[in-house]
Amino acid sequence: MAQDTAQPEDRWLISVDDHIIEPPHTWERWLPRKLRDEGPRFVRDELGEAWIYGGRRAPVQQLTAAAGKDRDEFSPFAIDMSEMREGCYDPTARAKDMDRNRVLASVVFPTFAGLCGNTFYEGPDLALGLECIRAYNDFLLQEWCATQPGRFVPIILVPLWDMAAAVREVERCIPLGAKAIGFSENPSRVFRMVGGVEQPLPSIHDAGGYWDPLFAIANEAGLPLCIHIASTTRPLFTSPDAPIHTSGCVSRFVGPQSLTFDWLFSGHFQRFPNLRILMSEGGIGWIPSALDQADYQFRHHNAWLRKIGDFDVSQQGGFSVPTQGVMETKVNRNDLWGDDELPSTVFRRHMFGCFFKDDFGCRHLDEVGFDNAMVEVDYPHSDSTWPNSLPMALEALSGWSREIQDKVLFGNAQRLFNLDLPDPAGLRR
Repeated sequence: MAQDTAQPEDRWLISVDDHIIEPPHTWERWLPRKLRDEGPRFVRDELGEAWIYGGRRAPVQQLTAAAGKDRDEFSPFAIDMSEMREGCYDPTARAKDMDRNRVLASVVFPTFAGLCGNTFYEGPDLALGLECIRAYNDFLLQEWCATQPGRFVPIILVPLWDMAAAVREVERCIPLGAKAIGFSENPSRVFRMVGGVEQPLPSIHDAGGYWDPLFAIANEAGLPLCIHIASTTRPLFTSPDAPIHTSGCVSRFVGPQSLTFDWLFSGHFQRFPNLRILMSEGGIGWIPSALDQADYQFRHHNAWLRKIGDFDVSQQGGFSVPTQGVMETKVNRNDLWGDDELPSTVFRRHMFGCFFKDDFGCRHLDEVGFDNAMVEVDYPHSDSTWPNSLPMALEALSGWSREIQDKVLFGNAQRLFNLDLPDPAGLRR
């Protein structure tokens, strides 16, 4: 089992990325009674424990419920609830584990429901999926968070396939304490199968403004979009037979960079000036290089893009290079930038990264942005730094002043999520 190291009595942190292993009663208790037989059911049978929904069986993987286990105990195989640490699925036990780790507040993602609720888009019945999302939000806000007031920062889910219903769900959840909205790192890679054909969600660049209602209410309500790595139907990978470490590195480094470029050049931040994006589990060390590249592209190409305006390369005869995925753009939205603000400046105002182990990024925090970095614990995943998150973070941040350390440990998160925090003096080992 992971061993505790010394925890400074006057220091603490906010974790901006943790996970709930949904307890077996989640949808049985919170779905309307008439839908409970069709909704997600937790079963125990000869194959072990698993969620059953839409004809699919989904056991919990041990890697997602590994808190308290040694590295050589990790495995990708199924795990029963009785084999998990209680803090995985019980909010009171979770709060005790947070106390032990000097974590004052925790931003929580779901597990079975999908990191952005995508389980219910991929399911067979979208009307049922909407009710399942509403039930999860009620469980999160009225049970999990209410059990330990002030300790959890709830990320609500919305039906990504129905923007009118998504807006209604945000409006319903705000009075209940919603603090953020779960979103996908690339919604065009979130799809459902209908008749053997993939039906993806629109990309954030959709010319018809599909996502605008959701972005508008997030902008108005001051709710950041929390985007977790691998929050798609088909997460990023290099090749189907690549080693597992390859997939992990691609998800953590390529995924966040891709979504950063997507958002910086989307025009959304110019039209929704209060919109904020938190990238979870992607680290921070890549940020300076990515912003350097974004600024270069902007300086060298924005002038002619604005001059030409909307264009469709496929209509240009004799184009001499392959256009697939490179120059098949049909809509240019760069005119939405208005002034000549560099992408790096826009990033500082709207986008945030977090880390559980990124010594390189912490050494270059001045280039990352003192106001743009936060700490995560990733409890109860196998990558988690629990129960030694605070000393590990302090060691990584040791080259910076107490003021800067406190920004990264809790100040930036407190500001982003507009938190009223409990008294840290209440934390006890």
